Amino acid sequence: MYKKCELQEEKVKLLISLGWTAEPDLVQKTLDMALTKDVRSQDVFYVLAGCSHSVEGRERTWEWMKLNWAPLKEHLHPSLLSRGLQSVFGNFVSEEKAAEIEEFLKSHKLEQGERAMEQALETIRIQARWLKRDGAGAQKWLQTQTFSA
Repeated sequence: MYKKCELQEEKVKLLISLGWTAEPDLVQKTLDMALTKDVRSQDVFYVLAGCSHSVEGRERTWEWMKLNWAPLKEHLHPSLLSRGLQSVFGNFVSEEKAAEIEEFLKSHKLEQGERAMEQALETIRIQARWLKRDGAGAQKWLQTQTFSA
């Protein structure tokens, strides 16, 4: 469907949607497609954002990015790489993950976007502190709520 689509707006929607699955194999296949000639470099961000929407997908996307760091740097303009990283990092919520990312970036320098990465790491740490402080209370409150479609 993606390859047959002619409208770029629809292709972007499809790229995001392909990653929104609970099927690990499909997430992996979508990530692997990101660096092919089928996906424009400026659209790789949408693949990363879609694939990293869930906890499992985010972890898989981060692992994929680390394994494919060299091709990502070669394929993407530095600002697009930074934007892709931000989309993946944005929902991590542990100090351990912030430290892991920070350590990775020390040995895998970005050509630009260092400030954006500092902000992303700060966001992870803020979210980690919030979760530690208020997570149990928020979970308890959510469990008492009734949601309807």
